[in-house]
Amino acid sequence: MYTSGSGDLGSVPAGRGGDGFGLTIGVIARDGLPFLHECLKSIPAQLDGVQFLEIVLVDSASGDGTTEVMAEFARQRPGVRVFRMDGKTNAAATRNVILDNATSGAVLLVDGDIVLTQEFLRAGVDAVRSGRGDAVSGGLTEIQHDTDGKPITEEFWRLRVLKEGADYGHRACGTIFISEGILQSGLRYDEALKLNEDRDFTIRLAREFRVLNVPISMGCHLTRSYFSADRLRQFYRDTTYRWLGVLVRKHLLSLKGRALRTIVGILKAEKGVFLGLFLQLILLAALISGHGWIVWVPLVAALVDLLRFAWQRRLHEYVPLRIVGPWMVMSGLIAGRRARPVYKVRQLA
Repeated sequence: MYTSGSGDLGSVPAGRGGDGFGLTIGVIARDGLPFLHECLKSIPAQLDGVQFLEIVLVDSASGDGTTEVMAEFARQRPGVRVFRMDGKTNAAATRNVILDNATSGAVLLVDGDIVLTQEFLRAGVDAVRSGRGDAVSGGLTEIQHDTDGKPITEEFWRLRVLKEGADYGHRACGTIFISEGILQSGLRYDEALKLNEDRDFTIRLAREFRVLNVPISMGCHLTRSYFSADRLRQFYRDTTYRWLGVLVRKHLLSLKGRALRTIVGILKAEKGVFLGLFLQLILLAALISGHGWIVWVPLVAALVDLLRFAWQRRLHEYVPLRIVGPWMVMSGLIAGRRARPVYKVRQLA
């Protein structure tokens, strides 16, 4: 579980030695303070079984001092490189900077608000080295914070993996081990996806490689409440669920073999918004049909659903999740436009 400052700030080798197993730990952040501090502290100086460990930090056009924190970390640790992106960026482009600049073999991609667990680091290295998985991810815990960065919840499971098994691409995971073979294959994140780029990447990974889930917490996600005022403004500004619709449309006809598992997995992972879409479409069809008894069925179902939200003290989630979100999904399914970001990258350290 989450322990603040669990990383060892010792030194790492300055260059790759011999033909041993190498690992690049890549961290991305955009306006990542204050959580970036804890993420960087959780990165170890050495790992058993890793002969060369390098760290690549990428700041995606931050304006809050994230770049300076990364640069200071690089001054304390040999083997750390820092990149700064400016312009119109997104998480996909930021992760690709890491993949394009990794030199040590396997890669661990990490979001800058994740505090890594040493258990997952060891398990990921072991799984990749042994060939049990070409890509490896696990569970994730979370602590939500207020706008001042103070915790407002205890640590809880955001995503729990109960047993080791293959992932067919339905999970969205920004923290993931990938093997040297994947890196050399040229597979990269789709920069035209502003959101859901991690799930898209895993879907494409699963077509050619073994994606493994292990029953271990990868780390603790330090985040602000998803339904706080500032996060809701971002939710509407980014039309967040539109990118879920774009993702489904992109893969609906192109999936092969594991298509059904993948689509069912996406529906299961995002069941809240898809339930809202189903209820609204049924209600709309009932209203068009003009049959009164048909209209009452979805209305009663929606009312029961609303009461359930009220009972769970989650009414503030109802409108974005059940009413607005579904239409964002429809927008992405029907007319989701995708434009690649335009940005510049420079290495600072």
